[in-house]
Amino acid sequence: MALKQLDWIKIQEEYEVNQIRWELNPPSAPWWGGFWERPIKDLLRKRLGHSSLTYEELQTLVCECEAMMNNKPLTSVSEEPELKTLTPSMFLQDLRVNDVPDLDQIEKTNIVKRWRHVQRVRESLKQRFRKEYLGFL
Repeated sequence: MALKQLDWIKIQEEYEVNQIRWELNPPSAPWWGGFWERPIKDLLRKRLGHSSLTYEELQTLVCECEAMMNNKPLTSVSEEPELKTLTPSMFLQDLRVNDVPDLDQIEKTNIVKRWRHVQRVRESLKQRFRKEYLGFL
């Protein structure tokens, strides 16, 4: 298996600069991951039932479950329309934008302003995540 070939000590030393701390679930204690595995297993059981699937069908189903879990709100839903609800997918990829801007109407000076705006929004998201979600743990 590929994970066995990784030199975890070297990886940990290399990323110590960024204060990353690895905490792996030991194979002899599979219940350690129950907090995040249980919702996925429940979702798979509900979707699968007693059906028999091919590998491709199962892979598609697992990807759909992954998308559902990554779009599940992490915090309470705000009644203010300008505040988007935090989801795991917001931290896994760039912010999702529902509409594509008209490129003919974007001025060159606006591009830098938009980039700075996106950076501020990302920072705001990180702060909200720390305050609203991690504060509950």
